[in-house]
Amino acid sequence: MNRRIYIAGAIGNGHTAKPRDMYKNVRYAETYYKALIESGWTPFCPHLSYYPWLNFEDDIHWETWLAMDLDYIDSCAALVRLPNKSLGADLEVKYAEEINIPVLYPKDTEDTVRLLEKEFGKPETRAELQKYISLINDFKK
Repeated sequence: MNRRIYIAGAIGNGHTAKPRDMYKNVRYAETYYKALIESGWTPFCPHLSYYPWLNFEDDIHWETWLAMDLDYIDSCAALVRLPNKSLGADLEVKYAEEINIPVLYPKDTEDTVRLLEKEFGKPETRAELQKYISLINDFKK
């Protein structure tokens, strides 16, 4: 089972948002990220690129960020669209729909988990992740 879930939502609105608003958007997305991890999914949260971006000497164009995001979407089972305004997230939704990746529109984090389980069933985290856990334990020896 592919447990990869892409989280799409506002970050900087094409570099037009104020830093404080960007931070709020990132913190909001983090609540979905944590809920998905705790429910056995493997989320990708592009919002987390905000932290290193703050320290980059040169800016990275909005189009470059979006191109990288679309590349991630290719490998995901579904896209979760957060309920906030975002041109970039709208483009990500359009792309996901074009490549037949389900797009879910949850009301909150609990609704996200419910919609994913309705679409795919509950992930068997322990069994499916055991191969990775074994690899990690072997590496630690």
